[in-house]
Amino acid sequence: MFHKGQNRIIDSYSAFFDNGHRQKTELDGWLRGQGIVELTVLGLATDYCVKFTVLDALALGYAVNVITTAVAA
Repeated sequence: MFHKGQNRIIDSYSAFFDNGHRQKTELDGWLRGQGIVELTVLGLATDYCVKFTVLDALALGYAVNVITTAVAA
Protein backbone atom coordinates (compact mmCIF):
# COMPACT_ATOMS: atom_id res chain seq x y z
CA MET A 1 0.00 0.00 0.00
CA PHE A 2 1.28 3.44 -0.93
CA HIS A 3 0.11 6.56 0.86
CA LYS A 4 -0.27 10.01 -0.65
CA GLY A 5 -1.29 13.26 0.96
CA GLN A 6 0.84 12.76 4.05
CA ASN A 7 1.87 16.42 4.26
CA ARG A 8 -0.80 18.55 5.94
CA ILE A 9 0.49 21.70 4.23
CA ILE A 10 0.63 20.44 0.62
CA ASP A 11 -2.28 18.62 -1.01
CA SER A 12 -1.64 15.57 -3.16
CA TYR A 13 -3.82 14.53 -6.09
CA SER A 14 -1.31 12.34 -7.92
CA ALA A 15 -0.35 8.87 -6.73
CA PHE A 16 3.25 9.77 -7.64
CA PHE A 17 3.91 13.28 -6.25
CA ASP A 18 2.52 16.00 -4.03
CA ASN A 19 0.95 18.93 -5.88
CA GLY A 20 4.17 20.92 -5.78
CA HIS A 21 6.21 17.97 -7.10
CA ARG A 22 8.52 18.46 -4.11
CA GLN A 23 7.95 15.05 -2.58
CA LYS A 24 7.62 11.76 -4.42
CA THR A 25 5.68 8.74 -3.15
CA GLU A 26 7.29 5.29 -3.22
CA LEU A 27 5.01 4.12 -6.04
CA ASP A 28 7.34 4.85 -8.98
CA GLY A 29 10.27 3.06 -7.38
CA TRP A 30 8.16 0.04 -6.54
CA LEU A 31 6.65 -0.19 -10.04
CA ARG A 32 10.08 0.06 -11.67
CA GLY A 33 11.45 -2.54 -9.27
CA GLN A 34 8.72 -4.91 -10.43
CA GLY A 35 9.45 -4.18 -14.09
CA ILE A 36 6.02 -2.62 -14.62
CA VAL A 37 5.90 -0.25 -17.60
CA GLU A 38 2.17 -0.06 -18.33
CA LEU A 39 -0.52 1.13 -15.92
CA THR A 40 -4.30 0.88 -15.87
CA VAL A 41 -5.88 3.74 -13.94
CA LEU A 42 -9.41 4.08 -12.56
CA GLY A 43 -11.07 5.75 -9.60
CA LEU A 44 -12.23 9.06 -8.18
CA ALA A 45 -12.08 11.90 -9.00
CA THR A 46 -11.46 12.04 -12.74
CA ASP A 47 -10.68 15.77 -12.80
CA TYR A 48 -8.21 15.61 -9.91
CA CYS A 49 -6.67 12.36 -8.67
CA VAL A 50 -7.08 10.34 -11.86
CA LYS A 51 -5.99 13.21 -14.10
CA PHE A 52 -2.86 14.11 -12.16
CA THR A 53 -1.87 10.49 -11.60
CA VAL A 54 -2.15 9.85 -15.36
CA LEU A 55 -0.20 13.01 -16.26
CA ASP A 56 2.60 12.16 -13.83
CA ALA A 57 2.71 8.53 -14.98
CA LEU A 58 3.07 9.67 -18.60
CA ALA A 59 5.81 12.15 -17.63
CA LEU A 60 7.63 9.31 -15.84
CA GLY A 61 7.52 7.24 -19.02
CA TYR A 62 4.72 4.78 -18.29
CA ALA A 63 2.19 3.67 -20.88
CA VAL A 64 -1.21 4.47 -19.37
CA ASN A 65 -4.71 3.11 -19.93
CA VAL A 66 -7.74 4.71 -18.30
CA ILE A 67 -10.88 2.65 -17.83
CA THR A 68 -13.39 5.37 -18.65
CA THR A 69 -16.34 3.34 -17.34
CA ALA A 70 -14.62 3.11 -13.96
CA VAL A 71 -13.90 6.80 -13.30
CA ALA A 72 -16.15 9.57 -12.06
CA ALA A 73 -15.77 13.25 -11.30
